[in-house]
Amino acid sequence: AVVRNRFNGSVVCGHCCSLAVQPENEVTHIIKAVYDAGVTVVSLPTVNQWLQNRDPTGETTPTRRGVTRLKELANANVPVCLSSDNTRDSFFHYGDCDMLEVFKSSVCIAHLDRPIGEWPLAVTATPAKAMKLGEAYGLLIPGAKANMILFHARNYSELFSRSQHDRVVIRDGIRINVSLPAYEELDEA
Repeated sequence: AVVRNRFNGSVVCGHCCSLAVQPENEVTHIIKAVYDAGVTVVSLPTVNQWLQNRDPTGETTPTRRGVTRLKELANANVPVCLSSDNTRDSFFHYGDCDMLEVFKSSVCIAHLDRPIGEWPLAVTATPAKAMKLGEAYGLLIPGAKANMILFHARNYSELFSRSQHDRVVIRDGIRINVSLPAYEELDEA
């Protein structure tokens, strides 16, 4: 499905996981059409892995996993975002809106690590651009607001190997003291 955001006019493609099972010549044609249309693809690798080819009885291991052609899209200069839209709901019981976890899972699921290259932009600047938030969002730019998260890691291997619960959140240049809410606070009323 291709959707034009009614708030800012951006074009976003959802439900692109079927691209994973299309014949190669069809993939090339679809990716060119996506590029020509100016579409930004938002992929939900963790949720797609969870939902695709799921056995309702829970007795068999899924074999077809619906992650779209992330590398092929990126190589064709199609903007790609990595995300998750399900948080402790009937579609995915384990989500918590942690973009680091989304990124880590996406890197592992789609083998985005050789090289890691510009894939961090898929959870920072590319979504900000798709939402038309401005150039200063998702990037470190001189003169922009200092809104960032600092992690205790020297490289991606270290970043992904530990939970990073000791991250430091900077908002408007000031370290903020945050703690995760109790699960009871997240329950529906």
